[in-house]
Amino acid sequence: MQNPDHHRLRRIGSGSVALFFVLSALAINCGNGSSSGPGNDSSSLLSVKMMYSYSGKGDRSYNDQAYLGLFSAMQAADFEKIEVAPETHDQAKEILSGWLSSEAKGLDLIIVAGSSYADIMDERGWDLNGHRMLFLDAEAPAREGLISVVYRTFAPSYLAGLCATRVSAARKCSAIGGMKSALVDEFIDGFHQGVESRGGGFLGPFYLASDESGFSLTNAAQDLALDLHWDNGVDVIFPVAGRSGLGVLEASQEFDSPFYVIGVDSDQSNLGPGVVLGSVVKRLDRVILETITEAVAGRFTAGPRLLGLDTLDTEFVLNPRIPDCQDIPGQYSVEALQAEAAYLSGGS
Repeated sequence: MQNPDHHRLRRIGSGSVALFFVLSALAINCGNGSSSGPGNDSSSLLSVKMMYSYSGKGDRSYNDQAYLGLFSAMQAADFEKIEVAPETHDQAKEILSGWLSSEAKGLDLIIVAGSSYADIMDERGWDLNGHRMLFLDAEAPAREGLISVVYRTFAPSYLAGLCATRVSAARKCSAIGGMKSALVDEFIDGFHQGVESRGGGFLGPFYLASDESGFSLTNAAQDLALDLHWDNGVDVIFPVAGRSGLGVLEASQEFDSPFYVIGVDSDQSNLGPGVVLGSVVKRLDRVILETITEAVAGRFTAGPRLLGLDTLDTEFVLNPRIPDCQDIPGQYSVEALQAEAAYLSGGS
């Protein structure tokens, strides 16, 4: 089998879920799709250019969920790909500027995963120069060739708070953010309100950094989680911190009586089978798969999209190994959506 991180693929065999995690664990930050094999005209193939958030693939969270969408598209369609994870803002700006100034208009699709790059596009006035772009997690003005996606995460995080309070022996929960931002805080606020709606206590939130580096500080997240558990009695922690959340998961499994964790962005149950209650998931993979396959087929519908629990594009995915909360998504989703509506309108 050809390596999907090196070569353009038409189809990939069975075992895609297991292979996805192997590829994510081994992935480097950049990869280029090569030209097609004999008999195919690569010059007419769609070129998908994917920019991941700064922490890169292998975070088992946001970026890996985005990669799952690309990986699924490689099974379904024929295209070339380039993948990058910039290390700095200047590098991201240089790469995006290069992509948008190229002459490959109509033959490429640029996918940008992460709100951290929105200011680069703001500086350009969201001028795509005739290219097509899917931009995830950013509000943007309407532009020809632009799909901008905003995910609502308050409601599934509220459901996670209900679950946390039900399971917490101490009835004391907390949240750790990679940095303070509107996107991070919507997760945390939903969780916080869900916890308090059932009489649970909430400590925090706590932030690892003032910038994007907070999404790659696994050791700092691990130390903070242990402090919250041992010094403050917290027994459920929700890390909204990308790769840093792996430090919280590691800390939760160091002792015979672990604390529980809520996963984020992707289903993280397999990373802590006995400690992850469930995960607040953004289905980045769905919109990426849909957009690529539509573009390959010659269809592309620009415009803003607002996705959430009501569209099944964000969800609280339960760990099937922990039975305590299995009824919560089905029984309390309406309550969660009502709480989200009040939150977004400025109510309590």
